[in-house]
Amino acid sequence: KAAACALSMQLAMESVNAENLRLGWPEIAMGIALNRGEVVVGTIGSPQRMKYAVVGSHVNLTARIESYSVGGQVLISENVLREIAAIAEVGKSFGVSAKGFSEPIQIHDLKGIGGRFALRLADLQPEMVFLSSVVKVGYSLLDGKDVGEAVHRGSLVRISLEGAEIRGAGSFQLHDNLLIRLLDEEGCPQADSIYAKLVKEPVKDRFTVRFTSLPSLPRKRLQHLLAGEGERLPGEPEASG
Repeated sequence: KAAACALSMQLAMESVNAENLRLGWPEIAMGIALNRGEVVVGTIGSPQRMKYAVVGSHVNLTARIESYSVGGQVLISENVLREIAAIAEVGKSFGVSAKGFSEPIQIHDLKGIGGRFALRLADLQPEMVFLSSVVKVGYSLLDGKDVGEAVHRGSLVRISLEGAEIRGAGSFQLHDNLLIRLLDEEGCPQADSIYAKLVKEPVKDRFTVRFTSLPSLPRKRLQHLLAGEGERLPGEPEASG
């Protein structure tokens, strides 16, 4: 039921964002994590400060798993997969070394669930188009809520409103979080910061990110770029530069 609920929540986001657009509000996205384990649930605290809460190592593990998700995704732990394996449709699985846990943890990308629920998510892979002009960007690695001091420079190779392929230097790893700024011709930042997560292993001087936060001004800039490129196929050769 929890897995079906998570998938239903993601499927409902299309109607939520349709209403947001109607009201002139920004689109939103969420990542969801599911884990199964023993926890402490109840009203915790003192008469001076009390709240209803859920605590324990499995709560912490769920939060760690969620940190690896992107918008529209449901990630589940090995404990959850064992319970629903007979009816679960799982995409990519990967191991991570999470903060606070001595052993690597295995995470699975839940795509759907069968049986009486019969729910399935659409493919998250964004269709990106190559840019014919050079669009400069600056980007920094995020460590928790801290922005790294090193600012790298690069350019956009392919884009969509969900993600981008970037050419540039930097020692990054899968699932790293980045802060990205669009730059003008002089190399000065434009508009608001974009937050993104690496969703593929970097190859040479290129890496692919999925946007986790795309404010309205950079969104409009990307929409303008996409409109200028038309409906070019992802397989078309890129421009030099």
